[in-house]
Amino acid sequence: MTITKKQWFYSILTVSALVLVGITLFNFWVDPLLQYRFSSENVPYLKGNNRHLNPGLVEQLEYDTLIMGTSMTKNIRPGDVNRELGGKSINLAMSGSSPWEQSTIINLALQSGKAKTILWGIDPYIYSGSSTGGQENLLSYLITSSPTISDHLKYLINPQVSKLSLKSLFLRDSKKHQRYFDIDQITLTAWRYHYSRQLMLQTWEKRINFTFDEKDYQTQKLRENYLVNIQPILEKNAHIQFVFFFPPYSILAWQDLDDRGWLDRTLNFKHWISEHLLSYSNVSVYDFQNDTEITHNLNNYKDLTHYSGDINRTMVTAIKEGKFRVSKSTRENSAIKKQLASLNIEEFTQPEKVAEKP
Repeated sequence: MTITKKQWFYSILTVSALVLVGITLFNFWVDPLLQYRFSSENVPYLKGNNRHLNPGLVEQLEYDTLIMGTSMTKNIRPGDVNRELGGKSINLAMSGSSPWEQSTIINLALQSGKAKTILWGIDPYIYSGSSTGGQENLLSYLITSSPTISDHLKYLINPQVSKLSLKSLFLRDSKKHQRYFDIDQITLTAWRYHYSRQLMLQTWEKRINFTFDEKDYQTQKLRENYLVNIQPILEKNAHIQFVFFFPPYSILAWQDLDDRGWLDRTLNFKHWISEHLLSYSNVSVYDFQNDTEITHNLNNYKDLTHYSGDINRTMVTAIKEGKFRVSKSTRENSAIKKQLASLNIEEFTQPEKVAEKP
């Protein structure tokens, strides 16, 4: 029997439609980005860009405390927060995230009515970026509060989503990938790296941490980003407890900023933002950048700013104990300058001498 061109066309069209329906049903069933459901007994493969995963986590998980920030905050374990501060927490910190990305996810959590406490890391340098976007940006069809049919299809008929769905099925029993099926470890990255004085000094020689353009790192732009993305959340949520903290960059990160001529504007912004935050009765602020036991011990770091997971645990305990809490009477921006003034940088950055064997 001869098949006509018209029959070929309809056959191909039918097969294509069946394939698309199959992909749609498969991705809906696995739901790797948790857009429709979550089961603790059937957690999907969670390795990847958590910017894409966060909207689903906000909607599907049960929590009352949300942890937010950049890579400086990603290694705070929800279990540590639950144990030390109480409640049930999730960590939604995103590497290199902008204030806009962070505030977008926090707004989703606040709209859900679940979040009662926000633990929020403040990295001054990220405020130099766009106030209406981010380094990578969140996917619009995942963060909308009223998804359309088009939004659903962008998710369900998506090659990357299908790839995650397949991994969810075929890697579940792999010991190597077990951490990627653990909801409490989705943001943890510290285990991938080594932390030592030697690595830190290699980074110091290259000075690669602060790569933003100086023209963007201006006081007016830093303040504008805060006023656009952070202040509105505080104004609208007086019933929510906000715990802000400045992560403990190494003292060499501050020396680098000083060498670039950016120290004063950074410290002035820290002082300004602390002053604004402390004007709210439901806000507390902690400054771990003044903890010299951490910041002067180069073995805690892999580069100028990123510290080991143990430091994250130390910070959570300090918040519980009220250490390094900033008040209206204690906030000031001269502590870092005093530390730098007393630092002999040549001696401080000398490699450790290895003892000779007898």
